[in-house]
Amino acid sequence: MRNQFIACFTLLFALQSCSVLTDINNQSHSIDSDNSVPASVNSIKDSLTTVTAETLDIAATAGPEFGQFSSDVLYTLLTAEIAASRQRYNVTLSKYVQAAETTGDLGIIARATRLAQYFRDSQQTLSMGKLWVVQAPDNIEAHGIIASAHIENRQPLKALDSAERILAILTSAAIADAALESQPDSQQHSQTDFQLDSEADHDHPYAHAKTPNVKQRAAILETIANFSRTTDADTLDKLIERYRLLDSRYPTLTPIKVALSVLYESKKDTKTAFSIVRMALAADADYLPAARQEINLLNADGEFALALKKLNIQLDKTPNNARIRLLYARTLAQTDINAAYKEFTLLSDSAPGNLDIKFSTAINS
Repeated sequence: MRNQFIACFTLLFALQSCSVLTDINNQSHSIDSDNSVPASVNSIKDSLTTVTAETLDIAATAGPEFGQFSSDVLYTLLTAEIAASRQRYNVTLSKYVQAAETTGDLGIIARATRLAQYFRDSQQTLSMGKLWVVQAPDNIEAHGIIASAHIENRQPLKALDSAERILAILTSAAIADAALESQPDSQQHSQTDFQLDSEADHDHPYAHAKTPNVKQRAAILETIANFSRTTDADTLDKLIERYRLLDSRYPTLTPIKVALSVLYESKKDTKTAFSIVRMALAADADYLPAARQEINLLNADGEFALALKKLNIQLDKTPNNARIRLLYARTLAQTDINAAYKEFTLLSDSAPGNLDIKFSTAINS
């Protein structure tokens, strides 16, 4: 009987992945999506499922070559897939973890890590993620998943370790690309949006901090800061010290400044928080997280009129941005409850399944 199951295994994978993997495949998880309504402006846990800012593509990910495994391993993997089709996800995860630990196969380890993250098993996520980076130390997705698990476990300093590793990997790769393109036979630059002036510039770790990929990935730093709002004072001070160092190394990377502003806000140092976020906006006026942070600070200071003015500017730029519209409605509730209710109603109609909007609409009705 076992051999018959094993004979079907390769065919099972070739035809289709089980329903749970297809569901995972259809979900896009990002750190900070400005085109979708968040669970909350100040509480972003629902956007944390991954901090790698890219689609979780388990079914499409190149898997292992099954012919290289023993019949016992194949049987374990087949059991995992059948369990998933029957919605016994704890069995699915345990079997993949078992296969990953038994084989040490990179494809199985990566698949087990993604499954553990999707099922919100932070312990197994960290366990499998660490196996992943042992074999692929420069894999950005693996480091991002580990950071996500540490954030959910309220371990911001450990999450920051992974975030710093991601920045180091990306900037090293960008510097290597630029060095290659700066050779005499290269007449123009591609991918980067600026040119290095001298060979010495390649030694700077922040040389390519303006590249979109680095900036997008660096948003994880904002996530860490937001989840550290209620951390203890000692941890907060350590985070600020490390973020200050990062800011000195990557001075053009605006997400670091936004994160620093959030941390100083958490310390009740509003003056410094304002100063830093306005530096971020001066560097990049269109960076929405920086604009939102400034508006949050204005609201906290009771400067609702100025906050609304700045919100209207942002709405003119991105009228369909649900996060900005939600923040606008909440700010409006401080001065004009009837207008705010209308705004919440419009948001609720556009996103009927969003519980946060429903709650906001209810308390303002």
